[in-house]
Amino acid sequence: KKLGPTHMMRSANQLNDWPGAAMFIGLKEEGQLSVCFSAGHDSWSRFRDNWNGGSQLIEVTACQQGANGKIAVWGIDEKRQLWGCGEEAPGTGNFGGWVGPNWLSAPKLRNIAAVEGAHGAIIVGQDEDYSVRTNFQAGAGANAWTGWSAPNWNNAPLSYELTACGQNNGLAQIWAITLKGTLTSIAQREPGRWPDRWSDYDK
Repeated sequence: KKLGPTHMMRSANQLNDWPGAAMFIGLKEEGQLSVCFSAGHDSWSRFRDNWNGGSQLIEVTACQQGANGKIAVWGIDEKRQLWGCGEEAPGTGNFGGWVGPNWLSAPKLRNIAAVEGAHGAIIVGQDEDYSVRTNFQAGAGANAWTGWSAPNWNNAPLSYELTACGQNNGLAQIWAITLKGTLTSIAQREPGRWPDRWSDYDK
């Protein structure tokens, strides 16, 4: 049985502070992206299927790129290759084409999460060896990134699920579930500075 347009297998975070009000991105069972937009006051558009041509995806994530308000969206395809696309002008919902496979020389990834950091977007992933890998935008909306980290970024334990969000102090936090089922987390102390260990280290 195929899922209806509002039944999602996976979804990216709702983007509440986007200048266009809000955007919700979902991944349908057959691997196509479906998106709806809000104009505020609980008024939402209908879901648009096959959004931006995204297909054969198994994971999706999105976040704002910092102060310029533009959104970036990433997806992992069935071959665990990362693709990315970005909003061309803030608040418009007009996105450029997908860049990939293996966006910015990304390793093959199992899971991804993205979060707006103090200096732009942050994308976090788990590679095929369950290691956490990160890539940081060099400035809000900049077409420059620090590059993918080495495995086990900041002494991350091996893990198989992850998520991330911004805190009300403007700093980012990441959570993961270790291979032994322990919830672990790491939070920025100040812009650009992270602790060198996660809250629960599962060897």
